[in-house]
This record gives sequence, C-alpha cells and structure tokens, in this order.
Amino acid sequence: MNAVVIKRKLCNSEALEVKNLLDNNYILYAYFNLPDILKPFESKSHEINIEKKREINYDTLNKVIAFGDKLIDNKRVKDLLAFDNTSVWYYHKFRTYFFIRNLSYEIAEIEYFSNNYEKVIYFSSNNYLKTFSKLPLNVSIKTQKQNFKPKINYKTIVNYSIFLFFRFIIEIFKYHCLKNKKHIIIDHSKRQSCINIKTFKIEKDNYNLSYLLDKMDKNFIVINEVEVPKFNINKTFKLQSEYFINKKKNRRRIFGEYIIIKALFSYDIEKQKKIFSNKLITAYNKIRSSNLTPVELVIIDYLKSIHKTSLYFIFKYLAYKKFFLKHSSFVSISSIDENSPSIKTIFDAAKFNGIKTIGIQHGNIHDLHPAYIYTKNDRLDNVMPDFTLVRGKMWKDFLIKKGNYNKNSLITVGQIRTDIIPYIKNTDKNIVLKKINIKSDKKIILYASQFQRDLAIREQAALDVFNAVKDMPDAFLIIKLHPSEKDEFRYYHSLAKKVNCKNYNIIYFIDLYLLLSISDIVITCFSTVGSEAVYFYKPLIILDHLKQDIQNYHRNGIAFQATNSKELKNYIEKILSNDLKINIKAYEKFINKYAYKIDGKVSERCINFIKNIK
Repeated sequence: MNAVVIKRKLCNSEALEVKNLLDNNYILYAYFNLPDILKPFESKSHEINIEKKREINYDTLNKVIAFGDKLIDNKRVKDLLAFDNTSVWYYHKFRTYFFIRNLSYEIAEIEYFSNNYEKVIYFSSNNYLKTFSKLPLNVSIKTQKQNFKPKINYKTIVNYSIFLFFRFIIEIFKYHCLKNKKHIIIDHSKRQSCINIKTFKIEKDNYNLSYLLDKMDKNFIVINEVEVPKFNINKTFKLQSEYFINKKKNRRRIFGEYIIIKALFSYDIEKQKKIFSNKLITAYNKIRSSNLTPVELVIIDYLKSIHKTSLYFIFKYLAYKKFFLKHSSFVSISSIDENSPSIKTIFDAAKFNGIKTIGIQHGNIHDLHPAYIYTKNDRLDNVMPDFTLVRGKMWKDFLIKKGNYNKNSLITVGQIRTDIIPYIKNTDKNIVLKKINIKSDKKIILYASQFQRDLAIREQAALDVFNAVKDMPDAFLIIKLHPSEKDEFRYYHSLAKKVNCKNYNIIYFIDLYLLLSISDIVITCFSTVGSEAVYFYKPLIILDHLKQDIQNYHRNGIAFQATNSKELKNYIEKILSNDLKINIKAYEKFINKYAYKIDGKVSERCINFIKNIK
C-alpha cells in the first residue's frame, strides 16, 4: 500500500497529480484544505507519538542553544554574527528553536509513513527537509513549486502610513523636556481590558504594566511603540485615538516610531548598517563552509534566509543607539518581553550607552522557553538585562539554575497585576455576569486560550474543552482569548460547531481578573493564567496532552492534569459535585513561592527599585 501526504496548499497541476495517485491505490493523508478536485476522496491524519514530541522538544532546544557557542576557527558562532556589543544570534534564537522543532516533527512524520507504506509521496512547503535529514529511499518529497503569497491588505497599508505620519508630526510639535528624565519604561503591549485601580472602571490599557505606569513620577518617561502590523488580507490595522492622544497625563511619553523614522534620514546609520550587513553575509558563508551537523546546516541556512529581518533589527538598534547618545541623562530602561528582538534591540542600544537595563517578568518561564535559556558563556558576556524583576523565589532559582542568570541580577518583587486583587475580591459577581450576558445560575468554566506553535495540539485542546462541556446543562464555558489570538473568534466558533457545543461564549475585551473572580473552574494548557487562578483560589485543570507539566502546576499540587477530553470532563464533573477540592495548603505555598506577596504593593516595590539605580 502507498500513501500521499499533503502538508501544504497545492497548485492545480499538483492537485491533478494527486488525483491520479488516489485513483491508483494510494491512501490520502491531508493536513491542509484540499482543492475541490480532491474533496470527494476520504482523507486520514496521523499525529506524532506524544513521547516522541516531548523528546524532539528538548533535543531541539539543546541543539539550538548550543549552536551559539559552537567554535568555528576558534571563534564562536554568536561572535561571528556580532556587531557592536551584541549579536543577531540572540534576536533569532527563539524563532530558530520553533522552526527546527517543527521541521523535526515533519521528519518524524516522514519516518512513520516510510515504515508503514511501500511508497510515500510527501507534499511539504519546507525546502529544508532534504538538508535536515537523510530521507528514506521510499519517500519522495514534493517541495513548493509555486509561491502562494497572501493577498495584500491595502487598507492596512494606508492606515499604517497615516498612523506613522501623524505619530511623527505630533512628536515634532510636542514639547518634551527629556533633559531631566532619568528612567524609561517601554510600553509596547496590545491594549486589553483592565480595571482602573483608582476608579475601578474597565478601560483599555497595558495589561502587565498598567499599575506600574500609574505610579510614575516626573523622573520617568514612557517610550510608546505599536507593533508593526501584518499586511495580509486577513487582518486590518485600525486607527485608534489612543495612538495619538495621551489620555493619562501622568504618563509622559514619546513615540518609538519617531525615533525610527528620524533614523531613516541618517547617512551614518545607513553606512553602519551596510558594514554590519556585509560582515553577516561573510559570517554566514564562513559558518556554512565549516564542519556542521545536518541540524546546524539548517540553522545557518535559516538565519541566512531571514537576513533582511536581521538588517531591520540592526537598523532599529542603530536608531536607538543614536537616540540614547543624544539624550545622555537616562539612568535606566525597563520593559516586559525584554528578550524578544523588538525590545532587545533597544536594550542593547541602551547598554552600549551605559544605561542600566531592567527586564520585568510578564509571564511564566519554563525549561522549554528559549528566550530565557542562556549558556554560561552568555552570562559571562553579560548578554541578559542588568537586572530582572521576578515574581517569586521559584522564578529566581529557575533563572539561576536553568537560565544561567547572574543571581545578583534577579530581584524578587511579586506580580504587578495582582495589585488589583485586594480590591477585586469585593466585586459583585452579578455585575460581571450581566456584562457578559450569562445567567447567574450557571457554573462558569473559564478556558484561557493561548497561541501554540504546535497547531495540532492547539486545535485538539480547544476541541477537548468543547467536547467536555457540551453536554453539561448547568455549566457555561467562557473562552478568554489570549492577546495573540484576539482576532480568532471565527476559529473557535468553527471548532465549537464541529462538535456541536452551544453553551459557550468567546470573550476578549473583558478583564481577565474579573472573569477569574466569577469562575468556578479554570482550564488552560500552560498559560500564566494558571498561576493567576491560584491567586483567586479557583480549581485549576491543565490540559496537558504531552504530559510535560511545563509550568509545574500539577507537580506543585495546584492543578488537576488531564490529557484528553474524557479525563477533562471527569475532573470538571467531580469538581462541580464537590468530590474534588483544591489543596488550600498547596495554593498558599505556591503563592509564596511563585508570587511573593499579593499585598497591592508590587508596583511600589518596582518603582522604588528603579529609582534607587544610579
């Protein structure tokens, strides 16, 4: 028996080729929407063994992290890819891990089909498969013959151009006294519904830093950046008043886009960018011509393929380097997501100019999180921020032991968002229920979504949740969308329809803590929301298909671990019938270990630490 496997979109000629194969005793495995000509054929699917995926995850991370320290003619890879006091390696380490991991998943699939079928025709969009691994002789890889480029959203292009123009003009005519400012906080997050700690009204704000920003004094200034939108047809960039009008006067701010646009007119910056570009191209070729493993060959080819992205990050670094050089009064700069390339470029520029960099923990950290896993050499090279404000002792210990952070750089403060909890516990549950149109006699099951790069597990998790609650007349499911999924209403509605689940609602613009306060059960895979459910003493179920317990929720005794829909439903029913109850002592121990104190004073501790830096 033979198999044809479809992992990408097919052009017309390929669709006809597949039809001919299916007419000649081939079995179809489809992981992509099929052309009309193939829809009459029944298709199967196959998922990699759970243990195999787990093995791939850790093996890939180890190989990717080690690549930066690999010696090429007595020079490390990251040094060959260096410019000034940093390296583009650190800008791409995160995305490289997921690229190699997903490629490894495909190789594992190919091995499965090779072992179970005499001949396999495998349609893939990944041109790196042949480089990455020696393929079985009975497998024929059909890589992309035609580029299916997404349609351009011209409305987004127009709106974003207007956005940039007015941000630049406003900044030119705004009066900013930067001379006396000592501390910068970067605000680049997508706006979410937050509770104003003073008025208790719901408003759009920075979900992680809102209460910290409220405590800024005259020594602080905010660099406000808006994420560059995707220009495909599926999403439209919308102009909003908050982009131009500062509704909170205490938050003195400058627009990051102004710094970038000004740099476009700098001859010196363009000249430096070209020098670094030529150095990188030379480095790519030198590294590739050395003795590399198949995985390392793919890594360097992948880095070379995203050279234009590297040049953008270098340009951004140079733009901020020039800005900091001109305004030399700054003592510190702080931000969440400090290891992402968009923020690390700014931090690296600040470090070059002697400004102290401070990362603020904004989510859970785990041993499969490439952004926080460094090598001992990275620590010696002072690659990490000068300081990192962590939520609790556990995070500090983890970053020292697994992340190779300097222990003196880690400061325990608690979680900023919890400053609202002492106030929110007194909120009337019926007020919240009325806002989201739910009958008060229903038990609320809250599922905190998150975008998972393993798309199969992402979909399975949602299907398992819908399946578990669809036949529970006394339960109502709330899907709280993660910021990265704020436009995915249609996706979750389609999955609910697939399993005929009707007792649910999908929510984005409601403060998560309000939802936690009214929930009877909280479900997540490995989101930070799991920790926050504990802060409200809510029963927590983790849906953990790979049995990895990435965030240690189950091991800490604060979560029930389900691996499929059946187990999930069983836990929900037992919790609602009071046959299962939370472990209060484990919850209190967890809070002490992971969140330090929930006393409403975390923002105050953060501000005081920053102000004492000299």
